[in-house]
Amino acid sequence: MSNQQNYKIRSNIVPQEITREIQRSTLQIIANSLTQSFGPTGSISAIVKYTDSNEYGIRVTYSKDGHTIIKNMQFVNPIERSVQDLLTDLTHFIVKEVGEITIAA
Repeated sequence: MSNQQNYKIRSNIVPQEITREIQRSTLQIIANSLTQSFGPTGSISAIVKYTDSNEYGIRVTYSKDGHTIIKNMQFVNPIERSVQDLLTDLTHFIVKEVGEITIAA
């Protein structure tokens, strides 16, 4: 496991090497989540959402759309969330300009 799990932020300044490690790790997590949905033979991802704080209300949706998958991922670390936000904005722009391009088999 990477050092990011053991690293505690004690101020709002994070050393560059720690920032880059967290960014790389976050991109790898996102890539691993998206890879399974690529192409016409890709699988559909289940997206679980809790509708209340007690985790009793659960809603599951299914998607092959990369934008939907990325925007529904939940990260706790602010650096991880910033990577997710950047990719969500980028994929939103692509969907808006090009349209959703999933090919059905």
